[in-house]
Formats: sequence, C-alpha cells, structure tokens
Amino acid sequence: MSPSSDRDAEIPVHVSLKKGWSLMNLPSIIGRLGDELRGLVPGLLLVGLAFSPALGRPQGEGERAAIEALAGEILGRMDAAETLRLQHEQAAIAVERAKAALGKAELASNFANIAIEEYRRGTIPQDLQTVTGEIKLAESEVARAKDRVAWSEKMTKRGSISESQLVEDRMSAQKSEIVLVNANTKLKVLQQYTFEKQITHLQAAQKAALAEVLSKKNEFERSRDDLAKADRARASMELSAVESQVLLRLDAAVRLFDDGKAEPARVKLGEAQTLWRNEQALRAQARFHEMKQKVRSAAAKVKPAGT
Repeated sequence: MSPSSDRDAEIPVHVSLKKGWSLMNLPSIIGRLGDELRGLVPGLLLVGLAFSPALGRPQGEGERAAIEALAGEILGRMDAAETLRLQHEQAAIAVERAKAALGKAELASNFANIAIEEYRRGTIPQDLQTVTGEIKLAESEVARAKDRVAWSEKMTKRGSISESQLVEDRMSAQKSEIVLVNANTKLKVLQQYTFEKQITHLQAAQKAALAEVLSKKNEFERSRDDLAKADRARASMELSAVESQVLLRLDAAVRLFDDGKAEPARVKLGEAQTLWRNEQALRAQARFHEMKQKVRSAAAKVKPAGT
C-alpha cells in the first residue's frame, strides 16, 4: 500500500484453516480470542481489516483544523501517558509498601519460630530443673525432719526435752512433707498441662505468623504484577520518535502559517501527515500479525471436526 495515498489504506487479513477443519471451528477460535476478533465473520475464509488515517489531506481553509486534529490525537496520548506515569508511580509505591509489610511479617514469623524453640529447648528444661531441685531439697528436708522427730521422741522419754518441743518438731516434719507434695504436684502440672498449653499457644502464634507471611507475600506479588502492568501500559503510551517528529513539523507548520508562508506550511503539514500515516500503518500491520498469531494459537487448541 502507499502511505501517501489520499484513500484509506487497506490491509487484507487472510484466515486460512488447516485441511480437514470445518468452518464451524471458526466461532470456537473467535470465542477463545474474545473481543479482539469480533470483526471476523464465520463462514468466510477472507476477512478485510481496514485502517483509516486520523485525517485526510486538508482542503482550502481546513489546514489549521487538520493540524489541531492530528496534534490533538498525539497530545491526547501524551495526556494518557502522564496519567499512566502517575499510576505507575503509585504502583511502585504500593510495591515498596507491600515489600515492607512482607518483611515485617517475615520478621514476626521468625520471632514466633524462635519463641517456640526457646520454650522447648530453654524454658522447659530450666523449669524442670528448678522444680526437680525443689523436690530434692524438700525430700532432704523431710528426711531431716523425720530424724529430728525420732531424736525428740527419745529425748522426751528420757525427760531431756519438753513435750512441746516434740510437738513442734512433728509440725515441722509435717510442713516439710507438705512442701514435698506441693513440689511433686508442681512437676506433674508442668509436665501434663503447663508445657502442653504453652506449646499449643506458641504453635498457634507460629501458624498465624506464617499465614500473615503468605498473605503479605500474595499482596506483594499482586503489587508487582500491577506494577508490571502499569509499566507495560505506560510504555505503550509513551511518545514515539515518529510522533515527536510529527509534532515538530506541526509546530513548524503553525509558525509558517502565522508568518503568512502558506506553501511551506502545507509542505510541513504534508510531511507530518505522511509520517503519521506510515506510523499508523506499521502499527496496524503489527496488530495484524499479532492477531494472526493468536488465531493460529487458538486454532491449534481446537480439535478438528469429527475427531
């Protein structure tokens, strides 16, 4: 096709089906591609895709309107690009926030892991050692108190000490036995209830911390995906080198028109239109090839009729 032609350029799109395929497969292909191929008409092996330039050659007094229309289309893309740039910045900030939240959650999870290991390997052995020591001391005190009671009984029979002293020694022995019973009960409670209860509590905290890590990780990954999408969207709307050249020629055309130099201005405008048409034609061809590749990919996933 000729980019400088006054007529709308037309790019033919041929959709060829493999041998043995029925035309009934085509709607399935279209369904797989969604809205991108709504223009395809099932039942035909040739589909026309036409590209119409943003504006035709200006006639008479329409030069300034043509300049405004073409410049407006490109500047509109610049406005959209600016909006996407801001969205990209917000997405980047969201990524950093999600990353910080993930780091905080991972730190909390590490603390939860350390806490349970500390309790199992530190607190439990230490508590057991303490209570075991208390039991041994209580046993020693009980044995000493019993010996004291036996001695007091002998001395009382001899009249060496009073009955009140014997009663006091017997009460001390009973107190020692109570201390020993309490120490053994304490050990039993620790082993059967306290340790298990605390470990269950720490495991629940560990599980909650891990769930928070997974949640924050998913948020972080979503934020990165959003950032990647924003980056692609921004890149797709950034001003191309050709668009920059078009704007420069349009600006030159306006200046020449203002200076009363109509013919040079029209030359600049024509150059801008030619560049724009070439750019749009190349984009249309790129979209066509991308669409064609998608058609082929979708067709490869659809089973042939009769199989």
